[in-house]
Amino acid sequence: IFARAKLDPKRIVYCEGEDYNVLLAVQVVVDEGLAQPILVGRPAVIETNIKKLSLRLKDGDNITIVNIDDDSRYKDYWQGYYENNKRNGVS
Repeated sequence: IFARAKLDPKRIVYCEGEDYNVLLAVQVVVDEGLAQPILVGRPAVIETNIKKLSLRLKDGDNITIVNIDDDSRYKDYWQGYYENNKRNGVS
């Protein structure tokens, strides 16, 4: 599975991009070349946590950071998610 993932790395979105455990896992994914991580969260917090953990992650280089506070796609995405799942109890 890992060898196949390395041949064609896909984008993976980590919605808890500010969390220490998520950042540690993302560092492993980057080191192994398994995927192209997209971290969702506040860029300042993510970058501070990367420095605290002494990781080698860099926005635009080996990760992408999506800021939910000012991303134009955010409203469209949550509305689409709601429309698809409102019958399943999503509010």
